[in-house]
Amino acid sequence: MKRLPLLFLGITTLLRADIIFSDFSTQGITLGSEPAIINFSVQWSADIFPITSEPGRIELLNNSGNLIASATAHLWQSGTVLQASAGSISSNHSVLQRMTQELSVADGDLSAQWQLPALSPGNYTLRLWRYDSQYNYVENSTVHTTTLFSGVNNPPPATFSLNTGAGPGGSISSGGVYPAGTAVTVTAFADGQHDFAGWSGDATGGNPTTVVMTANRSVQAHFAIKTYALTTSAEPGGSVTVGGIYPHGSQVTLNAYPDATHRFVSWSGNAAGTASTTTVYMDAPKSVYASFADKLSQTIDFPDPGHPTESIPLPLVASASSGLPVNFGVLSGPAYIANGALYVAGPDPVVIAATQPGNGFYLPAPTVTQTVQIVTTASLQQQVAPRTLLENRQHTNPANYVLSVQP
Repeated sequence: MKRLPLLFLGITTLLRADIIFSDFSTQGITLGSEPAIINFSVQWSADIFPITSEPGRIELLNNSGNLIASATAHLWQSGTVLQASAGSISSNHSVLQRMTQELSVADGDLSAQWQLPALSPGNYTLRLWRYDSQYNYVENSTVHTTTLFSGVNNPPPATFSLNTGAGPGGSISSGGVYPAGTAVTVTAFADGQHDFAGWSGDATGGNPTTVVMTANRSVQAHFAIKTYALTTSAEPGGSVTVGGIYPHGSQVTLNAYPDATHRFVSWSGNAAGTASTTTVYMDAPKSVYASFADKLSQTIDFPDPGHPTESIPLPLVASASSGLPVNFGVLSGPAYIANGALYVAGPDPVVIAATQPGNGFYLPAPTVTQTVQIVTTASLQQQVAPRTLLENRQHTNPANYVLSVQP
């Protein structure tokens, strides 16, 4: 009997392991943690089998010895020509499949390609049988096989798509297609006016983040306008507009408020100038300080205006040491002031006040008062009683005097 060369030829390119048969009876196959595909070719030498018999049978058994799938090959002679057929798969077409429709016959040998397309992890036995002349299966224990290359390989790795997108204010690293299980780093890039605000979709956490590709993934990056703190403070003598948190690009108006005895001097920090109102542009954290100083004192010089008659306006004259204008007012008495002059309306005394309220640099001046005594006109009439002369003579020019006061 001629020895049967049995060849298992790898069909796919990604090899998982090599299988070598020797003194072929059975061959164990152990598959790892991932499903695998086994592609192989079987070649029989036809002259070891009776013509018109079935020359071979392929069997796949699981770890418990149960038959999972089997297939047969047929050989017959038509005249002087050998013909062959790949026969049939007797069970479980999804586990054992032919890759060629018919056996090929060359130099008396038969061959065909087969595939175990979807084996789960585990231990298996691949076994070859032949028929004897009485159509009984005989284990191929006498067949010596040569080296065969692995038909065990991983299935093409699953791939998944990663889609990325960014909202206004920034960008995101691009997506793509990745093998299953790949850990992809996704990074968000905010522009100069925005901050990264978070993820949506299939990502969480900080920036950058990692997305594991166990399915198709979609990641969206979100951004928020930058905000900055504006801090304000004032030295003793006044107050300033309270600061706060403002979006990028805000124009914030600040006011300095001196108290009654102080004046605003200037801004410092992220503001400048001597006007009590200023504007701060928020493109970064800002700090502004308001300075104040004591107001200056002043006095009023208010000379005695004199004593007018009721019918004559009395000009009022006073001056402040600050150079600011002095105001006049009637505190009591029958008089009024118009155009800087006092007009008396009755005989009672009149009290006049000179004031200067101050301004942003000067305190109010102490009030100065003057009292004006009204002077009225009078006429004197005198009537002289007749005189008695010691001499015994009579005055030749008698005179009478009358004193009268006109109100």
